[in-house]
Amino acid sequence: MNWDAIGAVGEVFGALAVVVTLLILILQLRQNTKEVRASTIQSLHEKSIEVFGESMNSEIPVLLAKAQSGEELTLAERQRYIMFLRRNLQLFELVLMQYRQGRLSEEVMDAYNQRMRSHLDFVYWEEIWPTVKPMMTLTFQQHMDNIR
Repeated sequence: MNWDAIGAVGEVFGALAVVVTLLILILQLRQNTKEVRASTIQSLHEKSIEVFGESMNSEIPVLLAKAQSGEELTLAERQRYIMFLRRNLQLFELVLMQYRQGRLSEEVMDAYNQRMRSHLDFVYWEEIWPTVKPMMTLTFQQHMDNIR
């Protein structure tokens, strides 16, 4: 037996084992990435549904209808609307952070951008945004300014 030949065969098998191991790791990473994205989307949708449900069962729809019809909101109603808006913007800020970290697809981000744009049409947006804006991250502030 030639020990050099046996050593060469061993090196080839060792190299093949490394390549196979790397391929398996790549497949596992891809699967893990898909699962993280799916989990992130599910979590954000559940939170969105929760926020929507809470708003639906509160006086927020009445306040929105009142504001959109041109009626003046009382100071207390205006504060409640500001808190509603801040809560939604904080959720949208979380969505943007998840997107920037690669956990959300472009399609999901586009859908949330549409939801964010709907807030821009509300009465009082121009008045409220400058007071709420400094409470948000700079990245989110710029994003909101850009989608307008």
